[in-house]
Amino acid sequence: MKKLFTLFLLINSAVFFGQWTASTVIPANRTQHGLVAHPNGNLYLFNGYTGSGGEVNTLFIYNIATNSWTTGANSPFSTRGVAYCLGTDNMIYLQGGAPNTNSFVRYDVATNTWSTLASCPTGAWEGSMTSEAGKIYYAGGEPYESLMRIYDIAANTWTTAANLPTGVKEHKIVRGNNGYLYVFGGVNAGYTPVNPIQRYDMAANTWSVIGTIPVQKNQFGACLAPDGRIYLVCGKNNGSNNAGPFFSDVNVFNPCSNTWTVSFSHPIAHGELAVASTTNGIFAMGGTTGTGINANYFLPVTPGSLTYPNIAFTPASLAVCAGSSATLGVTGASTYTWSTGSNSTSIVITPSVNTTYTVTGTSVSGCVSPTAAVSIVTVNALPTLSATSNSSLICVGQSATLTAAGANTYTWSTTSNSTSIVVSPTASATYTLNGTNANGCSNVTTITQSVSLCTGIVSSSLKEIAVGLYPNPTNGVLNIALSSLSENVNVELYNNMGQLILSQKVIALNSDLNLENAANGIYSIRITENGKAVFTSKIVKQ
Repeated sequence: MKKLFTLFLLINSAVFFGQWTASTVIPANRTQHGLVAHPNGNLYLFNGYTGSGGEVNTLFIYNIATNSWTTGANSPFSTRGVAYCLGTDNMIYLQGGAPNTNSFVRYDVATNTWSTLASCPTGAWEGSMTSEAGKIYYAGGEPYESLMRIYDIAANTWTTAANLPTGVKEHKIVRGNNGYLYVFGGVNAGYTPVNPIQRYDMAANTWSVIGTIPVQKNQFGACLAPDGRIYLVCGKNNGSNNAGPFFSDVNVFNPCSNTWTVSFSHPIAHGELAVASTTNGIFAMGGTTGTGINANYFLPVTPGSLTYPNIAFTPASLAVCAGSSATLGVTGASTYTWSTGSNSTSIVITPSVNTTYTVTGTSVSGCVSPTAAVSIVTVNALPTLSATSNSSLICVGQSATLTAAGANTYTWSTTSNSTSIVVSPTASATYTLNGTNANGCSNVTTITQSVSLCTGIVSSSLKEIAVGLYPNPTNGVLNIALSSLSENVNVELYNNMGQLILSQKVIALNSDLNLENAANGIYSIRITENGKAVFTSKIVKQ
């Protein structure tokens, strides 16, 4: 038989049993009661069973700093086997129990008042509840052992979630620090003890059985301790009465590795107790050894020894220009695994489209982040730049206007930042344009301004016909003056690629050639008589 060496020390009116400290006892015996630790430094113990009498609705308030008890407003009903928790709004929530199973109330510690909330349609006794993100999760209980209900604090409404794989009562549900809820042990509808660890994924609304508790028991105390582990304190292995056997062991569950260790045993083997976690330890209060007790013990627990990574991206949000590279980093863990396969603290990325990158991390205590951190990198398009000239070909000494489009700001190779620039090159020249859009993305294009000497573009004569062309350069209509005219005279216009773009018959000594629809540039003009060329020259359209 295991020896228990008990050391009694009287320090500041507290009696020490190993690592458990005996504090001022509850003003009355309590079993199957509720117990909530509040951020204000008080513990609130309510309802339950005296152990020898009937159900009660008394509220006792324990002040940790003074190690003393006072009373608060009684709850609206007397019940035992209650479900209870501290809501994320720092209010205390109490659900049913026997015999008033459907009632659901809330206690405001600031005003010392109870208020009635929407009744749970499937209320039970010996169920268990916890809270997370504005909701209360209420699991199992008689006669709805398999149900998971969800109460929305803001909306004051109930819904149901996926059923538990194993229906239980006299169990405990505990919120982990990893996005999961854990249901431990209990008994089934036939009061047979069961020992599964049932894990609920709140985001996915799914359950999985991930193991068993080391000791098959029910009506134990359970809480998430300051070290990030879940402590199961004492309990019994008898679901139908309080005759035992009872346990004093403290089983400690590590949610990171799904493994168990043991902590210091409680000085008293008992069940039907309640426990609550504070900033530096666990209180275990009340219960039964076959007879109700009013014990109050504290187990110190070192905070923070088991932590989950809190991964943050650097920068927190990232946008890159198409074709560009950037560095995406992470902090908050000891090691990392990227969706790219990298294990570094940062990666260099060159996405071509909007891309999602995910990272999981592992803390120094071996805890893997329960969900991957996600960064969506936005890829911004480059500006579609264009540069045009109002005259693709000019003569030496003339000017052309180059105009940019497609971006918000521009920089020309001439150093100008204007949308348009006027150039007067003496030879064909290429100009570079850099444009930047509203997202800060830049692109580059070039434009070549062609220049001609424009020599010999005057009146010419060939074979006995004198020809005059004016104005040259022209911006639309070219006048053709002939010294003589026969019946079969035609004028033809060719572009710089030698392609015929216009042909018309000349019927007068003075006629016009309309070039308004022709692109700016240098053209060859040819006059034929009876199909034979009698005149060729160059003209400029601008």
